[in-house]
Amino acid sequence: MIKVLLNTLYVQTQQSYLRLDHETIVVEVEGTKTLQVPIHHIGAIVMFGHVSISPYLLGKCVNQGISVIWYDVYGRFLARATGRTSGNVLLRRAQHQLLEDEQRMLHIASRFVSGKIRNSKNVLQRAMRDYPEQRSRLEQSVKQLDQSLRNISKQTTLDELRGVEGYASSVYFEAFASLIRSDEDGFFFLYSAVAETAA
Repeated sequence: MIKVLLNTLYVQTQQSYLRLDHETIVVEVEGTKTLQVPIHHIGAIVMFGHVSISPYLLGKCVNQGISVIWYDVYGRFLARATGRTSGNVLLRRAQHQLLEDEQRMLHIASRFVSGKIRNSKNVLQRAMRDYPEQRSRLEQSVKQLDQSLRNISKQTTLDELRGVEGYASSVYFEAFASLIRSDEDGFFFLYSAVAETAA
């Protein structure tokens, strides 16, 4: 069984021009072809700065549900073309109604926060196995993340839950420097944050 995963085409080279050639996307720079890729392999096109796209390719993307997104050269969002959208009205209505039920929102948000903290903990535990010399440094961070997981069920508001999430993030990123494997003195990860332990 073959599973096709759609890709995002990022174009950052200035003065690039994207055009349609049968069922492929062609990227040209100053008249020279630099890339040609089948359009059915692409899920989105992201262009930065002075990058142009032919109206035929833009129309093809819109008709096939391929998003085309423009950013300026500094990465600031400018526009998006997505074509027709479809949706379930009853689902959207239920989602809006959910905003009025804070306990359900808290329950769902707790699952998201729990997943994020568990993933962070797994990354640190894998590093402890791979790099035993960092074990003592990372062990304390793992314990703090465990405590954050236990604290999730004690929170009664979304703001309190955000406090747990913020604290766990600060613990993870403080430990992140230990995960960087580099022999160069000039490359390091610096994280600074003020965080309070959530109740």
